[in-house]
Amino acid sequence: MVNDSRSSQKFMAEMLKKGATLLREPCPECGGIIFRYRGSDVCPSCSGITNMEELDEAAAVKEAPPSGRAEIVAKVLDGTLAQLAREKDPAKKLRLLQMAKLGAELVKLLKD
Repeated sequence: MVNDSRSSQKFMAEMLKKGATLLREPCPECGGIIFRYRGSDVCPSCSGITNMEELDEAAAVKEAPPSGRAEIVAKVLDGTLAQLAREKDPAKKLRLLQMAKLGAELVKLLKD
């Protein structure tokens, strides 16, 4: 557990060095620290993001402007699936799976 704490602290310090801003409000999910990075709010504790490469990937997905409603939902779905791949907590995985299912159904409806 100490190793996890140290790696988490190191990641948060790296985020600050790369220009992330520490936000005043705690994470509504876990009460942890929230950072704003490239226009996105990120909680390192419950987002599943553990390094700058993953954070940059998540930010790039959010920065690309979608052109239509189906594309907007598809971008959100991509982010949800990426978070699902990193999630360890079974309850959160189930919630993410439900969100992904709804997102996929919505993309299909919007494209038809």
